[in-house]
Amino acid sequence: MSKIKLTNQAAPDTPAAGKTEVYVDNSTKKVASKDDSGTVTNYGSGGGGGGDVYGPASSVDLDIAVFSGVTGKLLADGGKKTADFILHSLATAVSDFLCASGAGVFVKKTLAETKTILGLPYTHPNHSGEVTSAGDGAQTIAADAVTYAKMQNVSATDKLLGRATAGAGDVEEIACTAAGRAVLDDADAAAQRATLSALGIAPRITSTASSATPTPNADTTDMYILTAQAAAATFGAPTGTPSQGQKLIIRVKDNATARALSWNAIYRALGVALPTTTTISKTLYVGFIYNSTDTKWDCVTKTEEA
Repeated sequence: MSKIKLTNQAAPDTPAAGKTEVYVDNSTKKVASKDDSGTVTNYGSGGGGGGDVYGPASSVDLDIAVFSGVTGKLLADGGKKTADFILHSLATAVSDFLCASGAGVFVKKTLAETKTILGLPYTHPNHSGEVTSAGDGAQTIAADAVTYAKMQNVSATDKLLGRATAGAGDVEEIACTAAGRAVLDDADAAAQRATLSALGIAPRITSTASSATPTPNADTTDMYILTAQAAAATFGAPTGTPSQGQKLIIRVKDNATARALSWNAIYRALGVALPTTTTISKTLYVGFIYNSTDTKWDCVTKTEEA
């Protein structure tokens, strides 16, 4: 069987009378002919062509054909129809969604419709218990809900929670010894003083050289001292809030001149007379016990340097 070979070329010269030249047009890559009148006829620019393709011996109607192998010359049945694939043309607007309405069937849904299908918007439940919230609102620790067991552990024994650093700020651990705890758990000031006395705590001293109106402060003073009294003295009622049985010692020494002493009515002689003068350059002690029942400082002892 003879074969005809066509080559790509530009349109040839007009052939001789009675001749027609067939060629492949370089620009269109299609078969064309030119007759002896110079008329060019292009082939393949119209409807479909005819002939067989190489593929399987049989195929399924409407299945998509795919290449078989890597030669680019053989076709195979792809096993899928065009209806098996979602068509982009179903979406017609921004935020459209494609949803299955049945086996192999898709429909378009708007964003609002899709949210309904998915159960959106999600409604956040309210929290209750130790941590509460209303919907998606901020979570809040409920008042009186957190137990001591769920607080941060302290680092060691003998610690108080508070703030030792000046100014507002985070809670800090403050050291508290066993002696400190013994005072802190006392019911009142009197019990605290008893504890401090048992611990051998030194008395609180207030000392001044001289005063015409010496007035002890029962909240800060256990012993009131005049070291060189230079004028007559009238002792005023102790300030502060004394407790039942609280003790007060007054010690007086003049400045080498005897000084008159007088006392507020709250000082009461109880078996011991209240002194009315100093003895030149002699130390004088006067002891009192507070009687809250009678609101009196009872004088229970008086002694003077020999």
